[in-house]
Amino acid sequence: MTSFKLAAIKVLRDAKEPLHYKEITKRALEEALIETSGATPERTMNTQMAGDMKRRGAKSAFVRVQAGVYSLNPDYTEEKQNQEEIEEEVVQESLEQISTQYIGKAGEHLVVS
Repeated sequence: MTSFKLAAIKVLRDAKEPLHYKEITKRALEEALIETSGATPERTMNTQMAGDMKRRGAKSAFVRVQAGVYSLNPDYTEEKQNQEEIEEEVVQESLEQISTQYIGKAGEHLVVS
């Protein structure tokens, strides 16, 4: 299993054309590149790609062609990222996917109030 970002890069590289994020997600799931128990993996895919563009700007792996349609950035190469940057992005992506449900005393307090 890979991250949504790496899965999107592979799908777009194989497709050799811009794709809508729903189609990218569909192909990534079909190829078993990603696993998700979430109800909306398409939203997660869109959020990850848009977040990468926002964080990395011109160094992002993606460019938005139209609303919801992405392509690979022609200037992007994996060699431009060093290992530390890749690991930091994986950590950041995992933090974004962590559930925000309240547990313990804080959760009980929220429910009661």
